[in-house]
Amino acid sequence: MKRKKTTVRDVARASGVSASTVSRVLSGGNYPVSAAIRSTVLRAAGEMNYKPNLVYRPRKNVDNEIAALIPTFSNPFFTSVVIGFEDTIKGENFHTLVYDVNNWLGNNSPNTLIYNILRKKVKGVLIASPVMYQAAREFRNDFLSRNIKVVIADCPKPDIMFNNVYYDYKKGSYLATEYLISQGHRKIVYAGLKLERESRELRLEGFRDAMKDHGIPCNEKQILILSGQNADENIQIESGEALARQVLSLRERPTAVAVINDIVAFGMFRGFHRAHVKIPEEISIIGFDDSVFCEMSYPALTTVRVQSEQMGRMAAMLLLNEINGASHNPVGLSLEPCIVERDSVAKILSG
Repeated sequence: MKRKKTTVRDVARASGVSASTVSRVLSGGNYPVSAAIRSTVLRAAGEMNYKPNLVYRPRKNVDNEIAALIPTFSNPFFTSVVIGFEDTIKGENFHTLVYDVNNWLGNNSPNTLIYNILRKKVKGVLIASPVMYQAAREFRNDFLSRNIKVVIADCPKPDIMFNNVYYDYKKGSYLATEYLISQGHRKIVYAGLKLERESRELRLEGFRDAMKDHGIPCNEKQILILSGQNADENIQIESGEALARQVLSLRERPTAVAVINDIVAFGMFRGFHRAHVKIPEEISIIGFDDSVFCEMSYPALTTVRVQSEQMGRMAAMLLLNEINGASHNPVGLSLEPCIVERDSVAKILSG
């Protein structure tokens, strides 16, 4: 017997609220609903495997929008991805609806954001937010039924469901650590954020592998992973300061730090400056991303280049090709890392 589809009224009965309240919560609108009720409705909808009726509702004169989902506006890396993406699609008369996922998910679930996008008359979606990858895969058939094309960017590895642009994070971190070693450093620590996404795990693996391959002992005291409130996506400068304090509290101070990304590295700059620790004379720092601020910092930040604007352009080209009728299996395009030498790493002379 075919199972009856769960309706809004079913979710309402399970949640103990009205059907209109359920609709307001699941639509992702701004109508005021308490956090407790929102949580109850979302939990019930998830447990009952509720999927909304995504009946097509046309909007007048709007047929050239593409949604772009990025983790946060506070990290210039993702701003650069959007710049590259928009610069490419505007030539085809499309414009972008940009979602700051970290802020949007404050009182919502990833699925609710997907529901919101599916209701819009968009031609395509750029997903550059790791917390949204799995939700996109779960709703693949819904995207197909609405003829909404999807491209994933900033992947830690190739995706088999969608066109995607991915980056070798493990190799990038390996190169960063190897560069510090080539400059004579042996007392090296890794400074990162909580390991809640694969790209962060891969960066840590790259650090460990480089240390091992060069015969340098690496124990857990050399792995500083910030968690808790200070690791929030939107306050990575503060995260860097907290990590700088952890470095300074170590019994044996390292000569160099491999940092998860440039924004956290800038926070470490601030933390070390406030402690009157000179960079790179007393401690060297290498970042990751090559953001637009690297040459503006003092000293200028040595880092691993991730071609963020190029990533956005490549994602846009893949999406436009699919929108324009290219029919083939998902394509994965890889971006390779390289070191950009500036002034934040000192060379240690042996002997």
